[in-house]
Formats: sequence, C-alpha cells, structure tokens
Amino acid sequence: MGVRMRSEPSSGAGAEVAIRIAKAVKVFRALYHPLWKRRQVSVETKIGIYRAAVLPVLLYGAEVWVLSVKESTRLEVFHRKCLRVILGITKRDHWRNERVLEETGMCDVGELVTRSRLRWLGHVVRMGEDRLPPQMLYGSLDGRGKVGRPVGRWKDMIEGDLRKREVIGWYDLAQDRKLWRSVVAGERIDAAVKRRRKGMQLESRQKQEDSKEEDGAKSEGLTCPTCGRRFKGRKGGGFQRHVDVCHGAGSNCSGSQDGDGGGSSSSSTSSTSSSGSSSSSSRSSSSSSSSSSSSSSSSSSSSTTSS
Repeated sequence: MGVRMRSEPSSGAGAEVAIRIAKAVKVFRALYHPLWKRRQVSVETKIGIYRAAVLPVLLYGAEVWVLSVKESTRLEVFHRKCLRVILGITKRDHWRNERVLEETGMCDVGELVTRSRLRWLGHVVRMGEDRLPPQMLYGSLDGRGKVGRPVGRWKDMIEGDLRKREVIGWYDLAQDRKLWRSVVAGERIDAAVKRRRKGMQLESRQKQEDSKEEDGAKSEGLTCPTCGRRFKGRKGGGFQRHVDVCHGAGSNCSGSQDGDGGGSSSSSTSSTSSSGSSSSSSRSSSSSSSSSSSSSSSSSSSSTTSS
C-alpha cells in the first residue's frame, strides 16, 4: 500500500530509550558546528564536553532500565556515531569500533549502564528496611504468571552484571562504600580487597602514632608544678589558668603564714602579760584574805576580853 509501518515498543524500557536518544540527538546537533567540527579544539576537550553534556541526557534514569538486546544495540549505535563525528572519521576510513573506543578513551554504553545499576544497587542495599526500594528489591508477587518466557526483571539484570564482574557475596561488599566503588568500576575483587586492607592498615598505624604523640605530650608538661594535678591537654587554656591560680594561691599562703607567725608572737606576749597580771591579782587577793583573817581574829579576841 506504500505505507511504512513502524512498531512502537510496547513494554520494557523501549519507550524510555527512544525518548532519551531523541533528546541526546538534539543536544549533540546543537554543538555540531560550534564544537564538534572545529579542528582547533582538541579531542580530549570534545570528549570531556560529550561526557558532561550528552551522556547524562542519554543515560538519565539508566540505573532502573531493563534493556533487551535491541534496545542496547540502539544505544550503542548512537554512542559510536557520536564518537566518530568527534574524531572526524567516516565509514570510508574503515576504523573498527575497538579502535574508536581506544582513541577516545571511552567504553561501551552497556558498561556505563551496568555501572549505573550497580551503583544504585549499593545505595538500595545500604538503605533502611522500611524504605520502599529495598522492599521492592527483596519482595515477590503471589500468583501465577503468563504462559511462556517470563518478562525480564531488574533483579535479573543485576544478577547478570554481578556474574560479569565475578562478584561473590555482593551483599557484604556493598556495605563498604569504597570497596563497592571498586566493584562498580570493574576492578577485580581480590585486588580491591588488598588495596582496601592496606589503606585500613595505614589508617590504624597513623592513629597509633597520633595516640603516642598525645601520650608523650601528656607526660611531658601537662602537670601543675605546684599541686601536681594532671591535665589531658592545653585546649581551652584551662591548664595555664590553673597554673596561674595555683601559683597565686601558693604565694598568698606563704604571706599568710608569715602574718600568722607575727600574730602568734604578739599573742604570746599578750598571754605573758595577762599571766603576769593574773599572778599579781592572785597575790593581792591572797594578801587581802590574810588581812581579813587577821582582823577577824583581833575582833574575836576583843570580844573575849570584854566578856
């Protein structure tokens, strides 16, 4: 009939991939004459702008995509066309795709999508169990499915990515952010673990050295020379204030001791004088008592005579 039929993607990430490619084409074409066709600009600069401006538009939300072979091929074709335009080559130059990737220092789009999925998997694993993403990841639906091959799931894509990375015990590895970043980057687990352990050993050694220095500082001069009180550190100036106050209190105590000595001598003098006066008063009282006794005896004798 002369009508060209085009099948629209009915399920999966086909519709989203088509939208992403269309938006990335607009961004790439907007920079065609200002940047990509200019020979004065280096390839490194062009690749940096391509990574910053085009790839984020193309792979927005790629961490949750469930891609089929057809959709992955569409993404790869667009990616390689862009790299060939940046290098300024055509099909007549007969460059293989491996050489194009090597000259630009880029990797396949499939590898970029894999990194996005694994990165998001690490975030989901470290989330709390009450959050929705972990519940969707570990949950399951009850009931019977349709006849035929089951529909691909995000969990199946993750399992395939982990098999490519040859990762065993991924749940425990995902708890460590630095180690999981190495897994996302595609490094071997044994090499990443060795490097991580070496870093932990260096950190522990540094902490031990710092603690030794602190102990040495504590044992050197953080003791009050007057009262012998120990301080943990000089932070806040508490040690110096205590030393000043303690030194001032010591000088006051010595002055008071000298004053107390003078006071004791004067008190001893006063006590001596008081004792002398008391002795004189006792003598006068004794003399008065003797005179009274004599007068009483004379009066008694006179009364006897008169009688």
